[in-house]
Amino acid sequence: MASAKISDVVKLMGEKGLVMDPRKADQLRNGGFGENKEKQFVLDAFELVFLLEKEKISVKDSKNKRIASEKLLQKFQKSNPNFFNQFQVFHDLRTKGHSVKTGFKFGSDFRVYPKGKRVGEAHTEMIVNVHSPQERLSLTQLARFIRLAQTLHTQAVLAVVDGENEVNYYSIARI
Repeated sequence: MASAKISDVVKLMGEKGLVMDPRKADQLRNGGFGENKEKQFVLDAFELVFLLEKEKISVKDSKNKRIASEKLLQKFQKSNPNFFNQFQVFHDLRTKGHSVKTGFKFGSDFRVYPKGKRVGEAHTEMIVNVHSPQERLSLTQLARFIRLAQTLHTQAVLAVVDGENEVNYYSIARI
């Protein structure tokens, strides 16, 4: 008897995605995506757009209608004006083999794990804040970010997304 097809459907719940099929959740978890929350497997907004673009999932809204990646990107951009730049950085780091998670609890945009390692297998390699070239940063902001990285025993990285959507990384440290 053939095994049942694994459903790739993810239900959009606000700015997160609920993975409906436990087997799909296992696949995604093994790929370094998502997290368990209250007995459910949840993807964050960046993971949703990334996996949808890669055609690894399909996303449905509360009316059970499929959502295209462009529409999802626009939705998240409305609530977070920096979402597009942050997504560019997320996409770049994931494509380079890093596990990337939101860094809100660390006071940064992202926490990044070494290539090939998942959350729980290694210490955070770097915390990343995303900026545009026009954005001005004060010395106080930089010092606070560097201190945070030192406290976490990790590297502080500024990611700047230029006008051509290229991502440039700048490691910053206290001398």
